[in-house]
This record gives sequence, structure tokens and C-alpha cells, in this order.
Amino acid sequence: MKIHAILITFVVAGLALSLIATTCPQGSWIGAWLLQLAAVLVIGGGIGIMDKTLLHRDHFDNTRKLFMIHESAVQLGLRDITRDANQYSYSRLIRKSPSLSIVLNDGRTWVSAHITDIKVRFENKEFVTEFFVPDPKGYFVSIIAKKTGYAVEDQIAKIEQAKNRLIEEFRIGGQLATLRIYHIPHFPTHSVFLGSDEALVSQYGVSSGRRAVPIFAYLRLSDNNCLYADVRDDVAKLRAESECVYDSSKQNDGASSGPSVTTGRRESP
Repeated sequence: MKIHAILITFVVAGLALSLIATTCPQGSWIGAWLLQLAAVLVIGGGIGIMDKTLLHRDHFDNTRKLFMIHESAVQLGLRDITRDANQYSYSRLIRKSPSLSIVLNDGRTWVSAHITDIKVRFENKEFVTEFFVPDPKGYFVSIIAKKTGYAVEDQIAKIEQAKNRLIEEFRIGGQLATLRIYHIPHFPTHSVFLGSDEALVSQYGVSSGRRAVPIFAYLRLSDNNCLYADVRDDVAKLRAESECVYDSSKQNDGASSGPSVTTGRRESP
């Protein structure tokens, strides 16, 4: 804006000098000099204004394009993207969301890393928590074991350890909340953390081994025309086709001496 003001000042000054030059005696060197200076100021200022205007228009177009991208993201409910899912803070979602559905490859590492928040969650009798993990007897276990470099037996053990840790901590906490654990009949293509008003989706790498993967945070919008609604509907379908192997609301007295799971049955949402 300052540059534009200076350039406009040059043009105005040039026009003013042209008027002053007309008052000088005909053939006066002062008048000729003023006219030449006026021409330089008007031409230079005019060219500068045109150049800046074109650059500003290009900048405006680029900004408008970026704004349109941002606007579409907001309209779909995209709140945030974090490059490394391991660096994301799940604490607020775990502790505050009345409903929470989590879909994981095996869950042992994630459960261990967030067990403190999970314990707090289990203390709230109004909260419902669902964990979805691959069926230890399913064909996907051998695939994920090969991809991550584990023996099949070790991969199965990881899934069982995650389930048992959850049930153990749930019972220690007094079984106040509701906990359900499901076996997925196939493999999840990404991790999901579906809360009451927010959904987190973390991608998996396509090659073998482990690496940093991004996580996307979607907000629930009032019109349901958003990515959160897509994730919610996907989890609902997954629930319908998965086997519920533990449901705290259907346990007799919770006095069992150790973690266990019930025989397979499918639950409605």
C-alpha cells in the first residue's frame, strides 16, 4: 500500500508540475525542465502502478485459491492434520468424549501409552467405550505380522494383551462405565478414534515396517454433511459386521478373578 501511495504521489506531482510549467514564459528553460520532470514522474509512476496492480491481482488470485481450499476444508469439518500420529495428544478425546469407538491393528502399544487417560475414562459411569481389533483367528493377523516383522504368535499375543489390559483396568476401576470389545472379521485400512463430536483418522504406511503416519481430525457439523459423519457411518457398519467378544453391560457380576472374553455374538449400535 505504501508503494502504491508513493507511485500515485509521483503521478500527481507530475501533473502538478505540468500545470506549473504552463505558467512559465514561453521558451523559458524552467518551463521546459518542469515539463520533462513532469513527464518522467507521470510515466514512471503510471508504469509502476500498472505493474503493482498486475502483481497484486496475481497475489489475490493465489490467495483466493488458497482460501477456497481452506473454505472447503472447513465445510467438510477438517480441523487439523498432524504429521506424526504418535505426537498427537489423545488425552482430551479419551477423557471428555461420552462415547468413544477405537479401531486399531492390535492396540497393545496404543493402550499402554494411554492407559492413564483410559483409567480416568473408566471412572465415568456415563461413558461408553468400544475397541475394535482384528480377530486373532482371522487371516489378517498373519498379514500384519509379516508387514510389521512379528511372528504370527507374537502378533496374536499383542492383540490378546491389549484386550486383557483393558478388561483388567476396567475391573480395577470398579466397572462403572461401559466397555465393549469387538473382533473385526477383516483388516482395518486405518486407525479410527470416533468420539461424540470429533473423529480422528490415522493412515497406515503401505510398505513394511513402521514409520511416522499422519492423523486427521474431523469435527462433527450440525448438518451432518461432513467427514465426521462418513467416519461415524463407517464405524456403525463395522460394528454390525464384527463379533462382540466382551460387553461389560452383559457381564453377570464382574467378580471373575482375571480378564476373559465372552463367546462371539454381534451387537447392534
